[in-house]
Amino acid sequence: MQQIASQCTNCGDFPRRSLHHEEEYQSSVLLERLRTSNFAATDEEISHVRHTILPIVSDDITSIDSKLASLHEVIRSMEEERERLKNVQKKYNNLVSLHRALPLEIWSKIFLCTLPSHIVSNAFDVSGSIWKLSHVCQKWRNIALSLRSFWSTMAIRFPKAAQHETDVERLDAVLQRSRQGPLDVSLQSIWL
Repeated sequence: MQQIASQCTNCGDFPRRSLHHEEEYQSSVLLERLRTSNFAATDEEISHVRHTILPIVSDDITSIDSKLASLHEVIRSMEEERERLKNVQKKYNNLVSLHRALPLEIWSKIFLCTLPSHIVSNAFDVSGSIWKLSHVCQKWRNIALSLRSFWSTMAIRFPKAAQHETDVERLDAVLQRSRQGPLDVSLQSIWL
């Protein structure tokens, strides 16, 4: 009659040649006697340990190491997939976010609220809100560039050293963006 193997209560695996599956090694007289006394092992016991028990333990360690390596690979793969899915989630959240549904008129009012109540400190200063908003994304750039009043108030400080060509390019960009609308220009001298 063939005996049906049952799962191990320690690990859930089906029996194989392993110490935690073979109760004879767990409760062996040899192990108990050597563990609880100072008696030296006999030549037969040493041979049994070296040729039977230690190879089984070594096989078990190798098997566990292999399983751990597989689990680490699964964990790494799952972490990569999790990051990919978080990026997908972020993109979809952006697609359904409220700011995408705001009409252009609201965006225009919000942008105009970022302007200082007085003349812009310096038309050439690209760190100002006018320039920053036009470099966030394509939608914001289009909104910023479409607002003539956004570009019609400027302060130009003189003298300004070594950036003449860049300043002329920026002034030309501001003038083009104001689209021949009325300008409020303030010329400021640093000498005063």
